[in-house]
Amino acid sequence: MIWVAGEIVDDLALRVSVLDRTFEHGLGLFETFRTWNGRAVTLPLQLNRLRQSASLLGLPVPDSADLPDQAAIDQLRKAEGHSGDVLLRLTMSAGSNRTPPVVWLTARPLPPVTRPGGALVRATWYVEATDILTMQKTLNYWRRRLLFEAAQREGLDEDLAICRQTDGITEGTRTNVFLVRGKTLYTPAASGAILPGVMRGLVLEQAARLGMEIQANQPSLSLGLIQSADELFLTNSVRGIIPVRRFETLREGNQEFMASGIQTSRIWSLLEQRLLAGEIP
Repeated sequence: MIWVAGEIVDDLALRVSVLDRTFEHGLGLFETFRTWNGRAVTLPLQLNRLRQSASLLGLPVPDSADLPDQAAIDQLRKAEGHSGDVLLRLTMSAGSNRTPPVVWLTARPLPPVTRPGGALVRATWYVEATDILTMQKTLNYWRRRLLFEAAQREGLDEDLAICRQTDGITEGTRTNVFLVRGKTLYTPAASGAILPGVMRGLVLEQAARLGMEIQANQPSLSLGLIQSADELFLTNSVRGIIPVRRFETLREGNQEFMASGIQTSRIWSLLEQRLLAGEIP
C-alpha cells in the first residue's frame, strides 16, 4: 500500500506519466526516515529539506497539501498492518511542463540492527568539492547504491567518500561521519561536498547540549585526524547513530575504534530519549 494524493491505495494504483522527467535522467527527490514510538518525529525536518532541494534544483516546490502528515502516516501503517515502528520513504518525481510532480509515501519494517560490536567501514571513492548533486538527496542515487552494495558483498557496512580537493573523508554512501577526540566532536562542514543529514543536525544539537566543543568548519576529516580519534561514528535518519569499530583505507591500513565510546554513547542516549518522547520538532 502507498499514500498518494491524500489517499491510501494499492501499489499498482500509482500513476506517473511517461512524460515525467524522472524517466529521463532520474530527476526527482526522496527522503527516508522512521517512526519513533509510532510518531514520525523528524517529518517536518525531512519535508523542509525536500522543499529546499526542489527549489535549489529548479523542481516544483510541493504545497503542504501534497505532502503527508502524521495522520497520513498513521493511516498507511494501519493499512499495511504494522503495529511497530516503520521505515518510511517519501518520493517526489520531477514532473514536466505537461505533467505535475507526483509525491508518494511507502512504509516497510525497520531494517535489522547495526552489526553488534560496531560497523566495519572503508573509504574507496572520490567526490568533487563542487558537485551540487552530492549535496542533495536526488533519485539519481545509483553510484552510491552500487558502492554500498559492493561494500556489503565484501562483509563491510559502509563505504566512505574522499574529497579530491582536500584528500579527507566527507561522508558515506548513505551516512554522515563524525569523530571524537577527548570532548571535541568533529564533522565535515555542511557547506562542503556532503549531504547534510537530518540526523547530523540533531547530533550537533545534542552534543552542544552536553557541553562538547564542536568543530564543523572544515570541508573534510583528514586521515591524520581520524588516526588520532578516540571514537568514530556515522549517522542517518533511520538508524540514528552507528558506532564504527574498524576503518579501512588502502594507504593507511586498518584502524580500530572503541565502538561503544563514552561520548558517542552520551550523545545517542540523550538523542534517542528525545526522539522516543517525540520532542524533536
